Amino acid sequence: MTRFSWKKHPELEKELARLMRSGMRPKDICAAMRAAFPEYGLRKAQIVQRMYDLTEHAHGKAIDPLLAGAEKRRIKAEARVRELERMNGALLKSATDIEALIASIEATGAACANMICNVPSELPNAPGASQAARKRTAVLLVSDWHSTEVVRADVTRGINAYDMDTLARRVWALSRKTRAWLRDARRRWDIEQLIVCILGDQYSGVIHNLQETNECDPGFGVVWTGALTGQLIGTLAYDLPVEVHEVPGNHGRFGPKPKHKVPRETFDWLIGAFAHAQLGGLIKDKRIVWDRHNGWFDDFVVYGRRYVIAHGDQVRGSLGIPYYGIKRLISSIREQQAMLDDRERARGETLESVSVYQVLIGHFHRPALVGDMVMNGTVKGVDEFSTHEGMSPVPAMQVGFLVDPEYGTCGVEMFDVSNAVDPHGFALPEG
Repeated sequence: MTRFSWKKHPELEKELARLMRSGMRPKDICAAMRAAFPEYGLRKAQIVQRMYDLTEHAHGKAIDPLLAGAEKRRIKAEARVRELERMNGALLKSATDIEALIASIEATGAACANMICNVPSELPNAPGASQAARKRTAVLLVSDWHSTEVVRADVTRGINAYDMDTLARRVWALSRKTRAWLRDARRRWDIEQLIVCILGDQYSGVIHNLQETNECDPGFGVVWTGALTGQLIGTLAYDLPVEVHEVPGNHGRFGPKPKHKVPRETFDWLIGAFAHAQLGGLIKDKRIVWDRHNGWFDDFVVYGRRYVIAHGDQVRGSLGIPYYGIKRLISSIREQQAMLDDRERARGETLESVSVYQVLIGHFHRPALVGDMVMNGTVKGVDEFSTHEGMSPVPAMQVGFLVDPEYGTCGVEMFDVSNAVDPHGFALPEG
């Protein structure tokens, strides 16, 4: 085949130079040239090489190095296709393993009815504030316990170690610190109720092959974590009426990929079911209000302000706080709420219809107040992943705050439970 000569076709070279000056991307220039001159059968490599020559001639250097690496990118793409084919085969095998896991969990759950540790329905009333005190509502964020996960001190350089006993001790410390915070707040304000927001990832789960290092099997882990969750909420109900809201996380799912249509198909949902059963007497007496919600989001209204809760895995980002992802999530939630409010007004309903005030999330293990969002920490603390990735070590923390009728969110409290050394006082199942 005769080698194509650009010098014999000045009209082609003139058009190529014009497209290069226009600022188009190299791949778009190639497409435009082939569409404009189909009779010459130009190949992408020919066009790219000529762009390289023209630029080197004019400026003494090559244009974007990616132009000369077109063939390398093709080879990498083919290698990626082969890798994806291998991963697909692994996922098919994983699906079979997941089916066996679900069957095991169902069998374990049926045999664990006698393991539920009931909280007494009759609780003493804590001293209340004076009638003249200003009303406020307390909110506690609970998330990212990653129960049954084991964190080794030798891998985290001695910064943290974690197991189920450590979790129970830290939750016990959370209960004591929260109750002390509430008692102090009630000396100054009339705290009407405590709202507990369970934001997911209560259980470590089986994703990322964590089942290989978890402390126990999923069946017992779910029952044990449900008992711990119920015990925490029960102790908090000694001081105030409690309202519970919950959403699932990403670690609790049964397989490597989330099932968007079935929020209940998670370990988090099963844990909530055990906790809910344990608190049956207090729920019946209206000391605890817990209407279980089937969805990735939930919301509640305090003093005319709507709070929306989510786990936070909807926000894309890593190695820090993904501010732009947070803004996108808040915007999306507000658009959804505006649609719901419009429907209510169209139906002439009198239900409280207010816009989204703040969004409450977990997932990132870093407590923070970021504009319209409150982020919760983790009870687990520093782990092998955060150590390997060079992330700043953050103590094991959960977040609480007060809601004022006039000022909204205020009095944010960071409950540091990383140094909990006292034995816990919970009644938990024994394996």
